[in-house]
Amino acid sequence: MRIWYDHTPASLCGLHASAALLEDAPCQITVVETPELETKNGVTRRAALCERGPTEMGALLRYERPLPDTDRHALAARWRSLQAENAPLRAEQNHRLTSVPAGFYDAMILSEAPANEIMVAQLIGKVLAECRLGISDQLIYRRIEHLKRSGKFLSVQPSPAPYQEIIRRA
Repeated sequence: MRIWYDHTPASLCGLHASAALLEDAPCQITVVETPELETKNGVTRRAALCERGPTEMGALLRYERPLPDTDRHALAARWRSLQAENAPLRAEQNHRLTSVPAGFYDAMILSEAPANEIMVAQLIGKVLAECRLGISDQLIYRRIEHLKRSGKFLSVQPSPAPYQEIIRRA
């Protein structure tokens, strides 16, 4: 069995959950841990597996290594602990998967918002590019919507296309 993962929260959840499901499986497990950051065309970014094309995957096999049973059990135990916490969100902090509140990323989103107006798509792009959180644009969009409902953002120019709405800080 081969498990591919990167350092994004969703991928780390998959690694931990897989280890829990396969904890007592009578098979050898290997993992392919991709580098945390990569530089491409002069831009350094998080190296997420979901952004790779099929022709790039083979080159990552150089990172494959066996997953010792002790590590498999430790990952499974950590996953059970995270499940017991029953938090709404998981994040990667200091190379460790942790439970966090739903508003964990809100301060980062607000810090990237300029004082003047900005299109939601542009704000999402700034958060993705500047903060390198390894999270999806949909999660950032949902948090922006929450921040609007809580009065932290104001809608300046609504749009039927959600990412094209113009907002500003309250």
